[in-house]
Amino acid sequence: MTTIMEQLRKETAEDHDQIEQNDYATAIMNHTLTTAEYQAYLEKFYGFILPIEQQIAKIDGVQELGIDMKHRAKSPLLEQDLAFISSNREQIPICHDIPEIASTEQLLGYLYVIEGSTLGGQIITRKLKDHLALEPGAGLSYFNAYGQDTRTQWKELSETMNTAVEAGADREIIVGTAKETFRLLNQWLISRTAGSQL
Repeated sequence: MTTIMEQLRKETAEDHDQIEQNDYATAIMNHTLTTAEYQAYLEKFYGFILPIEQQIAKIDGVQELGIDMKHRAKSPLLEQDLAFISSNREQIPICHDIPEIASTEQLLGYLYVIEGSTLGGQIITRKLKDHLALEPGAGLSYFNAYGQDTRTQWKELSETMNTAVEAGADREIIVGTAKETFRLLNQWLISRTAGSQL
């Protein structure tokens, strides 16, 4: 039988490809991203992730899944990066069109997207180190979230996902939330909000 990770990879492939084609990601790969645009990109992620992590804090059963959300939280890393580049967090637009994350299955679908992005974050980290002269811990905390432990963290999430499905978690909710997260994040990244540079 297809594992949940295989199903997610297959059913979100198109969504994944689409999000990698936004202007910010393209500029990073082309070495044309400016510092102001990088700040805007981080602010976009912060505006999307912060309200979702606030939802996650209200979910029961997260620890029983074996997920340490303090360790996997991304908004503190974004706050570090934004502070490094002197961004005023009080003026960052917050996204209100976010996926509902009210159950552990919805959390798993969301984490598939956000934790999956840490794999690509390793490539982005190398690109931005060269292009913008940033370093992990000095402007690159978010994209280099786990550093050398990235693969290990991804493997742990995969195992958690498989265990949850074996215990009866609804695959369709997980997959549906992953697809919705991709869709809404992409919509937010390409939207014109205050501070958008591209």
